[in-house]
Amino acid sequence: NWLACAAPVVARTEFPPREELELTPCPTIDGETCVYSGPQGVLPEPMWSSIYASLIFIECLICHGPANSNVDQNPNNLGGAIPGGANSQALDALNLSGADPMDTSNWASDSHLAVFNVLASAAGECEGQGTVVLPNDSTNSLMIQKLRAIQTCGSEMPIAVGNQTISDAVIQIVEEWIDMGALNN
Repeated sequence: NWLACAAPVVARTEFPPREELELTPCPTIDGETCVYSGPQGVLPEPMWSSIYASLIFIECLICHGPANSNVDQNPNNLGGAIPGGANSQALDALNLSGADPMDTSNWASDSHLAVFNVLASAAGECEGQGTVVLPNDSTNSLMIQKLRAIQTCGSEMPIAVGNQTISDAVIQIVEEWIDMGALNN
């Protein structure tokens, strides 16, 4: 009946998506394969606080965070759930959390002291074999060597699950931060 009445044919009635919901390509360098992480697709700034929130808190605290037998919900903190507790040896070797295991608001600034110009811990497999973050020298920083899986001690970090590792684009930002002096900013 609608067509018999000579009503106009409407092909589409949807609205274009809002800009914040637009899909964006994964951060990639040289066409590497990457895992899409949602519409934000924003790389961290070369600042410790940004690197901490987008990389350390998400990927590293699983092993280098406080012992958590439960998932603590703390929505006023970085990510809601506080990660950690997966590996007590890794925590002993490098603690990337802060003074208060239930309040993540100062963990970025607190943990800077654990990486900045500090020799690898005696509690880990790399004792005496490198400096975690050597200011102005990303090439010789153990953190970069482990992120790139070119370390001479221990295993790569984070421990790869399947073939998923940290993207080269993110590692380059960490290198840039180190080469700029690795400030607690």
